[in-house]
Amino acid sequence: VVAGDPEALDEIAAVAEAAGVRARRVPVDYASHSAHVEDIRERLLEDLAPVAPQESRIPVISTVTGG
Repeated sequence: VVAGDPEALDEIAAVAEAAGVRARRVPVDYASHSAHVEDIRERLLEDLAPVAPQESRIPVISTVTGG
């Protein structure tokens, strides 16, 4: 998965496809895994402000240790 400016993503997809690598755009309308997330930083902080960590009611079992 890569993220970035739409023009750069189109270029990456074209190079990949020319090399025989399947590439497709994922239809999303939000910034993800790139500097573009900075554009929505304040909104994220505001929207997520009420979220607080809490203990889970469902136990989590590690697939690494089994604990």
